[in-house]
Amino acid sequence: MSRLFACLPATPTVSSISLKEWRLTGIQVLLLALSLQTTVCMAAETDFMPAFQAAKSRDLAGLDYYSGLMQGNLLGMYPEYWKLNIDLATQSPDAIESFAKRYLQSAIAEKLVADYIEAKAAIGEYDTVRRLAPYVSNPDYDENCAIVQGQAAGGDVLALSALRDDVWLKTSKISDLCSKVADQLL
Repeated sequence: MSRLFACLPATPTVSSISLKEWRLTGIQVLLLALSLQTTVCMAAETDFMPAFQAAKSRDLAGLDYYSGLMQGNLLGMYPEYWKLNIDLATQSPDAIESFAKRYLQSAIAEKLVADYIEAKAAIGEYDTVRRLAPYVSNPDYDENCAIVQGQAAGGDVLALSALRDDVWLKTSKISDLCSKVADQLL
């Protein structure tokens, strides 16, 4: 039932007219809710493409506008995601963690955190990597290398051995993040 109302605002407003005064039956209430859901979802979809265009043009004010407009609906996380993703490495860990907590276990939150972890590992900010690594449940190859570098920098050098077979003595080209792990195994 919760997916049925996924596009409704998280905190709906209550009218001063009660359902009893309206004398609505259960079916009428359901039909009313479905029509509200359709209206809210259509509004979210209508705002999504202009928000996407604002992200493509790096229009931070536009993203703020659409973030407020779309807040509380199914697509409402995207303007904020796009805004944080602009100059990702310069964002604060608090902003990234806040997003991850609000949209816990969503693919978009995990992607933002994983990309952020890679960016921070590339510049050697391993404390941040360790802090945010728990928000990445399904790391890809490079993300795994970034997480392992963070663990090793925090004193867990055995973490490096977990990637030994993936990075050690490879003839194929490996990424810079994973190359650092291979160098640390020397």
